[in-house]
Parts: sequence; structure tokens; C-alpha cells
Amino acid sequence: APRTASWSPAPPRSLSSQMSPQCSGSARLLLCCLLAAGSAPVWGSSPGIGAGRPLTGKEAHQLARLQRGEVGKDELEVVLAQFDEDLAWSKPFEKVRTVYCKGGMSCPAGSSILPNVGREGHTFLHHIVVNYDKLAAWTVFSQAGEPTEGYRGHAQGGGHMLTGATFNDYLLHPQRSNTADPGAYFLITSKVHLP
Repeated sequence: APRTASWSPAPPRSLSSQMSPQCSGSARLLLCCLLAAGSAPVWGSSPGIGAGRPLTGKEAHQLARLQRGEVGKDELEVVLAQFDEDLAWSKPFEKVRTVYCKGGMSCPAGSSILPNVGREGHTFLHHIVVNYDKLAAWTVFSQAGEPTEGYRGHAQGGGHMLTGATFNDYLLHPQRSNTADPGAYFLITSKVHLP
């Protein structure tokens, strides 16, 4: 069944208990809400893009396939919600990238233009609804600014990546051999205990 995950301050209820009985197919979704903008990196050089822990053999193989353009949108799709952010950082996976732009005249050629309503949530839901019967096996949803570590405030930089997390973590999650649930990827950003 199609599955979605979202940023959450506490672990969500079981996803299977939230799925409609009408959900079918093998598509797995990842809702990755990365924000803000930054400078364009060389593939794998930015802390937000690929630096970090060593890759497993399966992850390295998949990353090499991505770099060679051998991965199709049926296998992996990167959906970007853009207004006017620079997309240069995402060029290495241009073949699997879908850009929805809400920036009017500043929208790049090849992007799908949407009305500027609803923020990125509207964009991601639009993609799911329009493509429901042909979703990729793994879909990464992100704002279009380069994913970098931290957040310094609206329009002041930082790409909302947690320390130690990279964009590759989202792209390569299904290839992890130690993954308990290859159908969803959650980063728990905080935990609060209220008496």
C-alpha cells in the first residue's frame, strides 16, 4: 500500500492503521520536508547532500546508478516544491526529478506550474493525487532549496537537515541492509515528556 511519512515531534501511530482499505500498489512514499536555500554543491560534497557515514554496498551501487542516469522515475522520484530557489544542487538526479513551481514568471523550463497556494504540502498532495496510479516505488518530497544542515530562520538560510543526516539518507533508504522498515523513513526531531 502507498505509505507516507512526515516530520513529527513524536513517533506517529502505526502507518498501517492509518491506511485506507482502498490503498493498493507497491509505491512507497517519503515525505521529506526540507526547507530553505543554499549554494550549489558538487555531487556528494555538501554535508546536506552526501557527506556523513560510509555507504553500504547496496547504497553505493544505487548512488552510482543515479549518477550514471540508470535509475528511472518508476524506481525513484525526487519531487521538488519550488518558488524561485536555485535547482543546481539537484542536477545529479535530474532524470528522476519532478519540479512543481509556484513562482510564476521565474519558473524554469520543464517544471510543472502550480498556483501559489498551500505551500509545499499542497504541492506534495497534488503530486500524490495526480500520479496515484503511477507513483514511483520510492518518492522523496522536498522543498527546492539545497538541503543543508540547520535552520537560521525564514529566508536566512539553512536547509532543515538534522546534524548527521544527508539527502542521500532519503534517496538511498530502501537500499539499507539494516533497515527495519524500508517503506518509510522518519527522523524524529524531538521528544517531550509531559507529566
